[in-house]
Amino acid sequence: MFIDSKILCQNILQRSWNNDDELFHLDYWYEVVYLNSKAFMLQKEGNFTFRGMISTDGVGVTVLKS
Repeated sequence: MFIDSKILCQNILQRSWNNDDELFHLDYWYEVVYLNSKAFMLQKEGNFTFRGMISTDGVGVTVLKS
């Protein structure tokens, strides 16, 4: 199952979705995960960064970066 910023906002945080400001979308993620943890930080090689989507099977979580 993929969870993006819109799913997080509407289904988990129970808030209305505003599609205007992408930088604001990371504020939703700050409410449920610690974005300063190593898994979410900018990677040294390749400059990959968290863009607001994770994948989970209900047990493990994969942080998707681009």
